[in-house]
Amino acid sequence: MKFWQTIRRFLSTAWIAEVAWPLRIVRGVLALYLVFGLTSAVVWLGFGRSAEKQVVDVAERLNTIALIFLVPLFLFALIVVPLHRRKFAGFISTQDRDRPKS
Repeated sequence: MKFWQTIRRFLSTAWIAEVAWPLRIVRGVLALYLVFGLTSAVVWLGFGRSAEKQVVDVAERLNTIALIFLVPLFLFALIVVPLHRRKFAGFISTQDRDRPKS
């Protein structure tokens, strides 16, 4: 594979669909942190240290709110989804899943 093909593949968004969902979540969080970091840098250059501190405080509060709600939700899902799949494993047979509609 040539160098430009590698760069072109990385810059296209088609490869994101092939990535597992936990990696997508991590990438989204990192992108959000990048946005807040760049915003605070621009605000610091334009308005001074106190405005930059306010942007950072807002980002920290949003991060805290997200962690308070999302971490228990993810932990609950890690427990419930396998139990749910085991409970309904016999209910849906493999022959019924992809039966074409006539």
